[in-house]
Amino acid sequence: MNGFVNMSFGKGTVTLYGGSSSWTVNFIGSSCQASAPAGAHDLTSVTFTPAIGKREVVALCMVHADGKSGVQWICGLVGLTLDGDKIHVDLGFPFERDRLGQVTADGKLTVTTEGQRFFYSEGFAENTRRHLSKEPEQCLLQGVRLVNSPNLLCRYLVGQADIRELEAAASGDMRTAEQIRLANVQAELREANADLIGGFRQREDLQKSLDAERKAYAACLQTCTGLFAEKANLQSQLATVKSQRDDLSTQLQIQAELTSFAKAQRAVHKVDETVQKLFAKWMNRKSVTEPVFRDVVDEVKTIRLRRPYRSSTHRFLSRLWCRALSKE
Repeated sequence: MNGFVNMSFGKGTVTLYGGSSSWTVNFIGSSCQASAPAGAHDLTSVTFTPAIGKREVVALCMVHADGKSGVQWICGLVGLTLDGDKIHVDLGFPFERDRLGQVTADGKLTVTTEGQRFFYSEGFAENTRRHLSKEPEQCLLQGVRLVNSPNLLCRYLVGQADIRELEAAASGDMRTAEQIRLANVQAELREANADLIGGFRQREDLQKSLDAERKAYAACLQTCTGLFAEKANLQSQLATVKSQRDDLSTQLQIQAELTSFAKAQRAVHKVDETVQKLFAKWMNRKSVTEPVFRDVVDEVKTIRLRRPYRSSTHRFLSRLWCRALSKE
């Protein structure tokens, strides 16, 4: 049917229609909810709502009548699968492997399974119906059985019904068929209920796990906050220690300068005492003249301005002594 069926998709729905106004849709049956009843003819379109996560199948015929070439029938099966918000369409093999289905050119829906053939036809001739009803044994020997529910055949093709429903419907015992279907639906409901309960339990487990993760995150956040506060405190203490270190370094430098200055003062004082002793010796000598005395005084003043240390003091005294002797 590829190329003869046009499709438009809505939210969880799909609409099948012909390519032009000269094409109409004969809806045979489906396994899912449809906008038209099974067996409806001459439709412009049909909309279907597949069940979530289930394979569905639709049986239909596209009929073209233009008054020139007569009536053209294109019949087949269309598979539908709803996956989230997307609907996947299968035009190739939309049924179970052990359940073969087809729509013949005259609009008959047939299902072959377990050596039997079940079929439905809206335009089935009354005389053929009477023939089959008069000779049921021959019909059973040929493996051909009539089912008056096309939707049941479609549901069987995709595994939503079992062989017992088909056999009950073919034998005309629709009550048994409905009871079997009801039992299957109840089993599906129990399974769905079990899945739902399991989903609720899984949700509770996930909620507990999420609560535990939230508590762990809150504890980690509190720990991180404490660590950040401790870091800020350590940085403050480090700044204080650096400031104290700078103050101590300044004090030590000042103390070192004061110590050096005191040593220099002591050295200069010692030089003064030495020079005064030397002056006293020179003053007792008659050979020491006034210019020599002025030179010695100038040298002493120079010593005080230069702030000499112990090592340089001895060199200066030596030079001064040699200079005094040379000027005598």
